[in-house]
Amino acid sequence: MSAPSTRTTGIALAAIGSALLANGAWFAPILLSMDPSAKLSEYGGQLPFRLYYYGYLATLVAFVLLVPSFGRLRGRTGRTLPRWLPGLLVIMTVLQIATVYTQAFVVPFLAKVAPVALDHEGIDLFAITMMVIWSGFGLTLVALGVVGSLRRVVPVTTAVVVAVGALVTPILGPVGSILIGGGMVFWAGSRLLRSPSPLASTTETVSPVTAHA
Repeated sequence: MSAPSTRTTGIALAAIGSALLANGAWFAPILLSMDPSAKLSEYGGQLPFRLYYYGYLATLVAFVLLVPSFGRLRGRTGRTLPRWLPGLLVIMTVLQIATVYTQAFVVPFLAKVAPVALDHEGIDLFAITMMVIWSGFGLTLVALGVVGSLRRVVPVTTAVVVAVGALVTPILGPVGSILIGGGMVFWAGSRLLRSPSPLASTTETVSPVTAHA
């Protein structure tokens, strides 16, 4: 199968970003209006909580499938992202998918059959582990924005917005989704869908041989 074109990558990124933005936008007011003292067992099984994480899980799965194509994108100066960065982003996104799967399916199940397990002090270690993964995923997105902007692959605006979104995600999940999704849409619209620059070629240019009479 041939590698996706820059425009195809841009369309996919715009779709994923739009989905992230929309998913965060409808759930953020619900989250912010919740009683800060509410326990996870009280809201973890509610429909809005589940729907938000179902949507987030779907966008992350789509995103992790798209990430490898980032390594073939050329910036305005002809440079590409370092090879390690898309690979690291894939790993951290897979770990993030695992935490979101837990939120989407495991937490609602426990809220229904064993709510005391979600409120037990022993859950703190589990929560800290998830927080570490969320932070690691966020820092990798920050690295994508910083390195990508330095190499002119990612717009500076996207780098800043995504960095802020990544940093607030562990505390204000849907607000972070809004910012990260908006940054992705801006990247796709300002560079990938308009730029004539192709994906980095993996083939060498062969110089024509002049025929002699």
